[in-house]
Amino acid sequence: MADLIDDLEATFEEVLAALCENRNGILRRYTIFAPPVVIWDPAPDSVPVPALQAALACWQTLRGTRALPDWRDFHVEEFGPLAANATVVDPIPGTRDLRYRIFGSQLAETMGQDWEGSTAIEVCEARRTLGPLICRAVFLIARERRECVYTFHSDDYRGRPHAVHRVVLPFAVPEPHGVRFVAATAAEASAFGPAAAVDIVPSARALPH
Repeated sequence: MADLIDDLEATFEEVLAALCENRNGILRRYTIFAPPVVIWDPAPDSVPVPALQAALACWQTLRGTRALPDWRDFHVEEFGPLAANATVVDPIPGTRDLRYRIFGSQLAETMGQDWEGSTAIEVCEARRTLGPLICRAVFLIARERRECVYTFHSDDYRGRPHAVHRVVLPFAVPEPHGVRFVAATAAEASAFGPAAAVDIVPSARALPH
């Protein structure tokens, strides 16, 4: 089982600085696994999971020549069968926190809890491992940069190591949020095996407007 982190806020500040400065290796001391991989504005063929490649390619098509695609252009069927392993995340205005508005049913089953409605800080406080801190930091950096991002890290779900691949796709929405994220995830039970395609069943839950 992964080591639990005691001082979450201090560790988060270090995670945030490390990811901003591309010094991910220094995070090794917070995990029994390899340090995270973060690729900003990746090409689809740099993402090693076919379902996530397709989601990224679709997002790029929707974006066109704009800085970000508009949320009103998003239709889950265009992103392929990924909804059950996806989250829809909104920044909380005036804070460095975010809220999981939609949390895919298959992802909830993998993690052992449905975090729909929870904030990123609440997830960090409950789990106290490196993975949720990475997720929170990546969302905040993506909000500032207005860029998509691919991440890979290993984490401990219910005492079992998982390799977690994720693409974080920002969409433009009206203020005060300004941006909304769709984060599509593929989690493998082995933290050390090769990336594999994930068979994801679409969720029936409606997306927010």
